[in-house]
Formats: sequence, C-alpha cells, structure tokens
Amino acid sequence: MTDSTGQGSIDYTSQGGVATIRINRPAKRNALSGMLCDQLRAAWVRLRDSDDRVGLLCAEGDTFTAGADLTNPPSDFWRAVPDVGIDIGKPVIAVVQGPVV
Repeated sequence: MTDSTGQGSIDYTSQGGVATIRINRPAKRNALSGMLCDQLRAAWVRLRDSDDRVGLLCAEGDTFTAGADLTNPPSDFWRAVPDVGIDIGKPVIAVVQGPVV
C-alpha cells in the first residue's frame, strides 16, 4: 500500500495462521510516530486475539526502522513493544532488512 500523506501505516495481513505486520513508511525510513505506535499496538492486539499462531514483523523499503520519529516523537512508544507494552502470548519474528535503530 502506498501512503501519499507521508504519515505511513501499519498493515496487517493473515494467511495460513501467520500474521504479517508491516511498517509502511519508507519515505521516513519507517520512523515510528505516535499514530504509527497506536496502529502497531492495535496490530499486536489483533494478533493476540486472532487464530494466527505467529506474527512476522517486516517493513517496506531499505530501512527496517529508524526508531522513533524525532519530528513527531511518540509519548508512549513502549506501548507498541510486544511483551513490554502488551502481552501477546505468541511468537513474533522480525524479518529485518537494512538498518535498525
């Protein structure tokens, strides 16, 4: 999915018991804003409450993530972190490409 606003999105797809959660903000190196952290937390809730057995976390573009968006820093970044801000109870595999901050 292309995001013309530059705000990005967290995309969720499910197939065969595997949830794919994708950070989709490549123009900003997948930096996480408050809005994206809220969407990411919602994706973890969806995974937790679904019949999916495992989650794959991946990202669009050449950078996995630049971490928090310093131009719009999330106040509760920790809430989007699995098993820190939300108990998922399922394995999550990071499919990493490029830099991770």
